[in-house]
Amino acid sequence: MTDTPLAVGKTAQLLRRASLSALQCFECAARHLNFTRAADELMLTQSAISHRIRSLEEQLGYALFLRTPRQLSLTDEGRRLFEVIHAGLGRLYDELDSIDKGSATGLLVVGVVPTFARHFLVPRLADFHRQYPHIQLRVRVRASLLDFNRDPVDAAIYYDEHPQPGVQCLPLFGETLSPVCARRYADEHGLWDNPAALAGCRFLHDVEALHPDAVYDEWQQWLSAAGLALDIQQRCDIFNHFDLTLAAAMNQVGVAMGRGLLAAPRLNRGELVQPFALQIPSRRRYFFLCGKENAERPRIRAFRQWLLEQVAQMPEGPWSLAAGS
Repeated sequence: MTDTPLAVGKTAQLLRRASLSALQCFECAARHLNFTRAADELMLTQSAISHRIRSLEEQLGYALFLRTPRQLSLTDEGRRLFEVIHAGLGRLYDELDSIDKGSATGLLVVGVVPTFARHFLVPRLADFHRQYPHIQLRVRVRASLLDFNRDPVDAAIYYDEHPQPGVQCLPLFGETLSPVCARRYADEHGLWDNPAALAGCRFLHDVEALHPDAVYDEWQQWLSAAGLALDIQQRCDIFNHFDLTLAAAMNQVGVAMGRGLLAAPRLNRGELVQPFALQIPSRRRYFFLCGKENAERPRIRAFRQWLLEQVAQMPEGPWSLAAGS
């Protein structure tokens, strides 16, 4: 590698002294031909975008934009500069992304609640390995919350009401609650749009990821919202796995408390129905957790960023509501 300085002209010398931030602001504004959209993308104010571009123009000694009350357009010089900077920043971002992903290697142990692992995480893992081929995943499913001080995991995804203290806790998305059952069960018990008919039904519920003192909590939350005061404990079958609860509902054992995201595949296939229109936001939501001291390790950071990308790509649904809102 040589340390011989590049021979550059006067204008290029001025450009070399321009901040990366100013060049990024120009590229974004030129791409959108709109300062407001550039401000939104870069999470800056419109005045900050305008100031940095003005400063760049002063350094260069010529205008980059033609500004009119109704339209923003590039000058000839601005168009030429945009083409170079757009290509250069694209290469820079690609290389930084490649370096970052290349440093993400090794074994990553992730603890996940079983049903979330089956219905959300596992179907997406092929995409994770396409992006991070050098990370080996070890997924540990467990219905109860993991303890980072005792359990050998690097990160976890759990369904809980409150963030865990002492760890980095990132909310992913919320859930909704509404009873589900087999169509025949709904017909035979007269459930359609008639929540009061639940008084003659058997209740099904799971304790996957729930605290021992909150076994009936989701049913009680929904019944309260429906204006019903039913004592369900004597007629409630409890499972420690959400899929088992739904399987019992499909086999006409009773009515299960459905969680929107996890029950959706069976509802879409017609294996279960939702006899009531009332859906309420759960007080719980899905969280990504890891030890604070390990949060920025490359493989944990890579998994966290990939997970957020997957959440952002989720189709709109009732579960996208913020839990508890």
